[in-house]
Amino acid sequence: MRIEQHSVLTQSDYIEFQKHVTKDLLNHPKVRWLYQGAGLCFMLCLGVMVLYIIESIRTLEGEISSGAMNALIVCGLALVGWFVLMSLVKIQLAKAGAIEGGTMIGPVTHSLTESGIVEKGENHRFECSWSSIIAIKETPNLVILLTDPAKGVIIPVNDISKRDETIQFANQNFSK
Repeated sequence: MRIEQHSVLTQSDYIEFQKHVTKDLLNHPKVRWLYQGAGLCFMLCLGVMVLYIIESIRTLEGEISSGAMNALIVCGLALVGWFVLMSLVKIQLAKAGAIEGGTMIGPVTHSLTESGIVEKGENHRFECSWSSIIAIKETPNLVILLTDPAKGVIIPVNDISKRDETIQFANQNFSK
């Protein structure tokens, strides 16, 4: 059996792929620990700075209780801001990662056979066997055949019948 699908990979498909892959990578225990640790260090540095400023003000006014609470609020807001900024950075990196005329964006043909997957674009060709697929992921618009945690074959499937056929065929061959 052979499934052949002609489609156009768009920048939004690539961004969706990157968000999905990045989410999985950030959930890796070591990466998550580093990500959260960096945020905590940022918050602690900001907290020390705020406490230093409050201590300077306290010596002038003679009280610190409300200042300490303000320091905690500022640190909490800084941590939330840091996570929001990191999310925006990930989106911008995904947008910058695929350009028109490159190998990720544009018309592509995927051929799925019992021996493997072939992806052909205007200026690239990628071929792999089913044994190199480590996971099959689904999003609302894509079927992703991961060849490693950060790379894979991106198959846009907007037609529900093609989507079901592609997923079923991939799962049958992946489990071999």
